Order: sequence, then structure tokens, then C-alpha cells
Amino acid sequence: MKIALQLFTLHKHLTTPDAIRSTFEKVKKLGFNYVEVAGIKIDYLHEVSGLLKDTGLTAISAHIGYQDLLQPMENIRAKRELWGCRYFTIGGMPPEYREDKEGYAQFISIMTEGGLALKRHGLELLYHNHAFEFCKFDGNAGMELLADAAGRGSYGMELDVHWVQAGGGDPVDWILRLKDKAPIIHLKDYSVTSSGERRFAEIGRGNLHFERILEACEVAGAVWGVVEQDDCYARDPFEALADSVECLKKLGAEF
Repeated sequence: MKIALQLFTLHKHLTTPDAIRSTFEKVKKLGFNYVEVAGIKIDYLHEVSGLLKDTGLTAISAHIGYQDLLQPMENIRAKRELWGCRYFTIGGMPPEYREDKEGYAQFISIMTEGGLALKRHGLELLYHNHAFEFCKFDGNAGMELLADAAGRGSYGMELDVHWVQAGGGDPVDWILRLKDKAPIIHLKDYSVTSSGERRFAEIGRGNLHFERILEACEVAGAVWGVVEQDDCYARDPFEALADSVECLKKLGAEF
């Protein structure tokens, strides 16, 4: 498994073409060679390909909106032509599908149809979890419904270890449960404040056991470990990422 960066971590630094170039150059200096595209204004998406090439970065995946699945697949294929991505990820389930098993079944049907359509073009559709998928319906978590459907081969999972923990799941158990179903694992740490507030954290500065997580990723056949920190709070995100990179390198991760 190789390590990439989720660009959403730096979305506040991706506001103009010049800012994007400068940010990509800093990302490269941090030691990243691969990125997941997200957090860039739609006005500049066409410029991303050239800027990635100029700065020596490769896009391995991209987040897309749920509405993209309801549009002609040529729109997603066009993004593939721009960035060269194999994986396209739905970043979350729309609220109208979250309330019951029937809603999950409807959403899974849309994911299944979209995933099969993308497979015909050599692409893969993934679903990125948060915590709400661990809500249970008649004894089964929504996450279990999504995972079971992913096992049928139409779409895969992009498992986020922070959100698994936030939902009350065990990140290592879920990585292993999704063996060969989750080619991308989102790597972000989990911490709490003295008042019990949940927080995102630099890898190695929170409470997750990343040595075990990385070992599980290898056993489960994960292809990419994608570093993300949704909020760095008052800290400079480049400094926060440098800490995550240092920790992962000490654990033997490959960049």
C-alpha cells in the first residue's frame, strides 16, 4: 500500500490557480507523490491536470457528488481524462436516504447501477463513510448494509478510520472485514479534548493504533492509504501534515 494525500485537507489553500500551484509544490516537498482530488473550486478543475503534472504529483482518485451518479457517465469519464484517476468516490450519503433500511436500499441501488456503469469504462466507484452509517436498523448498522452490497462487485468502499471510531466501530476490524472491498483507506487520527470533544488529529497524535491499522491494510489488500485531516484547527495544515508524514514514515509506510 502506498500513501497519498486528500487535498481537502488544504482546501483553504486551493482558491486560485497560483495558490493551487504553490500548494502542490509544498505537498511535493512534504514527501507526497500521490493525491486524491477534492476541495478545489469547480472553476479550476480543468487546470488541475497541468498543475499536477508540473509539480510531479499523480491523482489516484477523486471525490464526486452524489448528483454525478444521476448524470450521464460521460461526465465522470471526462474527469478521468483530465486527471487519470481510476477511482471515483461518493463522499457521503444524502440525508434523505439515511433514515431507514428502505432508504439505504434505494441508495445502494443507485450506487450499484453507477458502479456497474463505471466498470464498463475501466473505472471504480467507491463510497466514503462517516459516523452516521453506524446507526442500526433492526439490529444491523447501515454500514453493514453498504459493506454487504459492496461485496457483490459493483462498487467498493473508501473506509475512513476516524469516522469508524466516531461511529463506535473498530477500525482494524472494519479494515479486515472489507478485505478486497476497500482499495482506499482514509488515514486520520482521533483525539478528544479535556471536555470530551471529538477532534481530528495528526497521525500519531491521537488515540488510534496506526501500527495495527497499517498492518491490517496490508492483510486486507488496500491499495492506497490516503492521509486526511478535515480540520487542523488553529494549526498550519502543512505543519500538521508534516507530523503525519513523519509518523507514517517511522511506521515504514511507502510514499
